Amino acid sequence: MVTIGILLLGKIPMVPSGIEARTSRLVARSADHYTKRLVSSVESARLFSGPMLYSLVVYATMVTLLVMSIKHHFTDSHRNVLTFDFSLYIMWDLLFLVIGATLPIAMMFEATQFHALVCGWHQLQADYKRLTGRHLVLQLKRIPLMYFCLVLALDFISAAIDISEHGLKFHSTIFLAKKISMDCIAYCSVALWLGNCLAIISAGKIIITELYTELNFRPNKATCLSNYRKLWMQLSQLTRYTGTSRTYSIAITFLYFFVIVVMESYRIILVLYSSSTSELVIKCVNTFQSFLCIFLVCDLAHRATECVSTKFGEGLLKAGFMANKWSSNESMTIFYETITTSPPTISLRGCGMVNHRLFTWISLTCYSRVKTRLLKTGRSEFDPEYNNKINGNITTSVAAWSKVLLLQYTTLPMMGRLRFQY
Repeated sequence: MVTIGILLLGKIPMVPSGIEARTSRLVARSADHYTKRLVSSVESARLFSGPMLYSLVVYATMVTLLVMSIKHHFTDSHRNVLTFDFSLYIMWDLLFLVIGATLPIAMMFEATQFHALVCGWHQLQADYKRLTGRHLVLQLKRIPLMYFCLVLALDFISAAIDISEHGLKFHSTIFLAKKISMDCIAYCSVALWLGNCLAIISAGKIIITELYTELNFRPNKATCLSNYRKLWMQLSQLTRYTGTSRTYSIAITFLYFFVIVVMESYRIILVLYSSSTSELVIKCVNTFQSFLCIFLVCDLAHRATECVSTKFGEGLLKAGFMANKWSSNESMTIFYETITTSPPTISLRGCGMVNHRLFTWISLTCYSRVKTRLLKTGRSEFDPEYNNKINGNITTSVAAWSKVLLLQYTTLPMMGRLRFQY
């Protein structure tokens, strides 16, 4: 009877009132919103399932190694006394375990932003193919793989020096295994950052070349520029997504390498008093390895930001863009002003004062280079009021830029002298 009643009611034409119609639309809209969020969460979990599972396996290995080292200390030495060196050793291990545990958790919080980053890349490639008829082939130059091989090579070099000097011991083997495990966990975070920065650099160069060719050989330059302006806006959005999708992971990775630098610096001081050349080489190699990772992360962020900002302005100038000639074209003027006055930056806001100041300095350095390079290529012939606007923006940034000079020459001196000398 219930089934027959439902079938009869289903055949009766019912016209919903205004309130019922609005309610049904709101329910459908909310259901669609939650469906999209569910699909996004599932897709993000699928993207991060591999790195997270890998990190958890390595983390379990580290916990096992720590338990083995503690058990070996009390059973092999036949004493129940904690020495100062072994206490320091256990303290560093526990700190590494905390850092290694927070990295997969940070990747879970970043899953939604990373999914937006992946969707942005798909949209950029689809729009580029629709515009040019060709696929956007990105050259990543295999830098992430080369970096991973270099990190492992440095680990094995330090282990070989230690074994040749002191022989194969339990503690040295355990320390090598834990060091490689932590480097592999950090590599999961750094590799995604390096890959996205290299992809932004490669895509920026390709789009700049296409823009230069189209503006030179197509008569309708306004339509061409509006199409490439859309590509540039998508690429600039990807630079922001790169920062927001890796904020916590890069901050934790920087903390890990900062701990390595502090620990190895303390041991270098102890080794200098003992006059052990092999130990000094090992500690210097580990310190160099940490600085290398920090340098690569910041260097590629700087290059990606510069490619999206400065190179596009230079490409427009090389293609014959002049402000007085294109002043009647509103889209052209807005496009050029956006590039020169507010270029996108790969920033890591919210992940600590060190990273915030570091990437603020990178963005301000790129911003100043936009002004100086464009002035060298004819910017002085443009509107004086427009130049005064740029000068005012840079003047207000001097206070923030001067704050990070202390970071350049004290906390990270290698970076200041290798790449970011302004």
